[in-house]
Amino acid sequence: MKKMIVVLTILLSSVANATDFSFVPSETPEQKEFLSQLKDGSGLSKWNKAFDGSGFASSMNGRALYDYLLAQAGLPIAGLQKLVRETEVQSLSPALIEMWQPIFNVYVTELPPGLEFNASWKRLFSSRNLSITKVVQIAPLLKQAMSLSNNNMEKTRLLWKIATSAPQFNDTTDALKAISLLKESKQSVIGSDQLELATARVLYQKGDVNGAMEHYMNIPKSSEFWIESLEERAWAHLRKNENDQAVSDITTLLSEPFAPIAGPETYFLSELTSLKVCDYPRVLKTSRIFKQRHKERLGQIQALAKTGTNKGLDGLLNGFDKSGFNVRAAATNTQWMPRDFMRDREFSSNIQYSLQLMSEIKKAQDLDLSDLAANNQALADQARANAAARLQKLAQNDMEEYRVTINKLHIVEAEVIERLYVDESLKGKRKDVAVAKDERNTLSFPYSDREVWMDELDHYKSSVKDCPALPATKGASL
Repeated sequence: MKKMIVVLTILLSSVANATDFSFVPSETPEQKEFLSQLKDGSGLSKWNKAFDGSGFASSMNGRALYDYLLAQAGLPIAGLQKLVRETEVQSLSPALIEMWQPIFNVYVTELPPGLEFNASWKRLFSSRNLSITKVVQIAPLLKQAMSLSNNNMEKTRLLWKIATSAPQFNDTTDALKAISLLKESKQSVIGSDQLELATARVLYQKGDVNGAMEHYMNIPKSSEFWIESLEERAWAHLRKNENDQAVSDITTLLSEPFAPIAGPETYFLSELTSLKVCDYPRVLKTSRIFKQRHKERLGQIQALAKTGTNKGLDGLLNGFDKSGFNVRAAATNTQWMPRDFMRDREFSSNIQYSLQLMSEIKKAQDLDLSDLAANNQALADQARANAAARLQKLAQNDMEEYRVTINKLHIVEAEVIERLYVDESLKGKRKDVAVAKDERNTLSFPYSDREVWMDELDHYKSSVKDCPALPATKGASL
């Protein structure tokens, strides 16, 4: 819905800034009145009187202008669909293409998924589906992006593609360069929290764990990426042998408020950290909590993966229809869905496309455009079906993650059992736990997982002991 409002706003401003309407006939009084309204940001209501049955109405420019009027009147998806399906871009007036350009810019990173292009428009928009498959593509694309002005949306699209694709080829240098340029450009498409997370991941891949940690810390709790960054931060602490900090982060991740969204790997991270410090009771406790929290969820994910539906799907989609695409609309149905499903590009684009189409249906009915309303309904139904199919695919991916992670959990638990058997007394010498001291202006409370205060989250401080010396044992590979 937000994208639709942006479209309408920039369409109105683009008309106001346009100066060349010479491609529009203005011979009759009705056509002159239409042109006057067009310059003021409207015109659809005068179209039939001015051009019905005329040669201009059936011409390429006439069709494209009518489609533009539909977009301007609150039907941007319907107008854009008619434009790219029924007109030839090479036959249009440059001034008319300039009028359409703002709406093209809105979809610079992602086109509506249901659009059907003819050959001429497909060639024009083919670059929007840029795919980097070889490392040699990166340098020319980076050079191309650097040649563009900061207010060019194409620059943002290219740089973000490089920032997310270059690490796949272990090209951390160009990835960091692209992220730096995105920050310098003052663009507003990619959020600062997303850029911080991308920077942290590239630095972690590069081996700069300290640098990565700084950027993980810059992601605020208000960010949708905060939970993800917290888990990755815990892995970074574990890699640095900062067991106290790792346990603190894990305590937040496994707290009751985040139970519906904590994935299986979070529990493996907890067990691995506990194993590392020989906190065997905590390993077994984490295992028990995992089984309690995920038993029903795993069954629902399995049902979604096999049948394409489960007990949360209808409620989820109906919630989006009623309240829009947001976390609050998803409500408790989130726990029965694949992890991070709302950030999946294919799923989110289909849902938002469906919602935009549904909002246009009422507008089309108000304008007595029944054919457009019927077409939008069919497209909305298809987009909704595509979204459900995507959820099924994501559920299948989740099932694979469960399979791999549960095997890792079994290995950790088997290691605990072996260690307990080898050293039943566990009397090896450990270092003393650091003495907990209250800092000035700070109150400390004993931790209890039965009562969680929201302001405690991400403020836990843990002190753990090292393992005692153990006999050499044969270990399984994780």
